[in-house]
Amino acid sequence: MRKSIKIIILVSMTFVLMACSKKPVEEVSARLIYPDGLPAIGISKFINDNKKIDNYTIESELQKTPDALVAELLKSEADIAVVPSNLALQVHNKGLEYKVAGTIGLGSLYLITTEDITDINELQSKEIYNTGKGLTPDLIGKEILNSKGLTEDKVNYSYVSAASELAPMIISGKAKYAIVSEPVLSTIMSKKSNVKILLDFNKEWMESKDTKIGFPQSTLLIKEKFYNDDKKLCKKIVENIKESIDWVNNNPNEAGVISESIGISVNKDILSSALDRANLKFYNIQDTKNEYIRFFEVIDNKELNEEGKTTYEEVFIKE
Repeated sequence: MRKSIKIIILVSMTFVLMACSKKPVEEVSARLIYPDGLPAIGISKFINDNKKIDNYTIESELQKTPDALVAELLKSEADIAVVPSNLALQVHNKGLEYKVAGTIGLGSLYLITTEDITDINELQSKEIYNTGKGLTPDLIGKEILNSKGLTEDKVNYSYVSAASELAPMIISGKAKYAIVSEPVLSTIMSKKSNVKILLDFNKEWMESKDTKIGFPQSTLLIKEKFYNDDKKLCKKIVENIKESIDWVNNNPNEAGVISESIGISVNKDILSSALDRANLKFYNIQDTKNEYIRFFEVIDNKELNEEGKTTYEEVFIKE
């Protein structure tokens, strides 16, 4: 009997010592920043469902304006960021350690009008409204229109600071020509019956730039040190973001509810039609390098190398 008691005590002490010797799992956080609008809708399920992955708490922060997003990037405090694709190159050129990990969405920019025109050349001397001078909508719009002979000396460009300002101008009739993205386009079309699409810039880009899927409109950035410290975690995050985008495309009604609940600007009534033209798809950077290179060559001012090309390998994450 005494021998049995001794064995029990020894076994119990062994378990206690083993438990004491285990180091507690360190609780850490990963910070994600993202802009309001279509990219945010795409990752809405990820934001809503993934409060924690492994021992990382995911802290997600919505940036309501482009300026706020840029300011946060410059602080270099976020571990993950969703950004307009031109910013991916800008932060690299500024020496920040973010790398492109994938594409959140392809081009969803459209040239629209409320006027009865049939030929693109009728845009000469017309005023075309756009958002964000020097940002992706402006750069892509000018590049495509220039390729069609509508150079900047032949059309007039006017800018507003946000798409939320542009929509009412078109609906009221103040703006007759504009470059807009989804879901703003569907919002406008639901309230203005005579709006028509003159150009789908993603299709035009594929034809003029010899790319298979168009241009990257929004990009997933990951801080290089964060990626190298825990590649397994980062790959889980990337996979969950991809799954979120796939889910949103298949469940627009539920996506609208989730997006609204976490503060994303969304019109639930038009989200289904908006997603039809949104090109909201995830592509790993290894599958889209050519698209990024063609895009960067257009928006970058770097000097060409001896082969007459620029190199952008340093911009991309290395698996």
